[in-house]
Amino acid sequence: MTAPTPDDRFDEQAKKLMQSCNMSAMGWTILQERIASALRSMLPPKGSILDDGGVVRRVLGTLPVTADGFVPGIGSRMFYTHGGEVFEVGVLPERVDDCYSTSFAAAASAAPLVEELRKGEGA
Repeated sequence: MTAPTPDDRFDEQAKKLMQSCNMSAMGWTILQERIASALRSMLPPKGSILDDGGVVRRVLGTLPVTADGFVPGIGSRMFYTHGGEVFEVGVLPERVDDCYSTSFAAAASAAPLVEELRKGEGA
């Protein structure tokens, strides 16, 4: 099974928005298509990003992306786990794919390891 594309996700969002409406099947289908189309049009073109000011910017190269999908910038706080503990990254590392954007995300990723360590101690 392949991962859903942004188009698939937009279609699904449109379906969810329309499930509470009381209208004919044809009207529902047309409105669903219009909502999905509007959501798609909000995406920046491939190879571009939408910055925090709403400006579409072209990306040259590859952006660093954390394990939870965050693109860190200057001054970003990031967290990593080691031995089931969460630590804040002091200096922006060369690789960020094993870092997390929040301490909560890092702790959630470490939870299975912590549980496994606890089971090992009890054995």
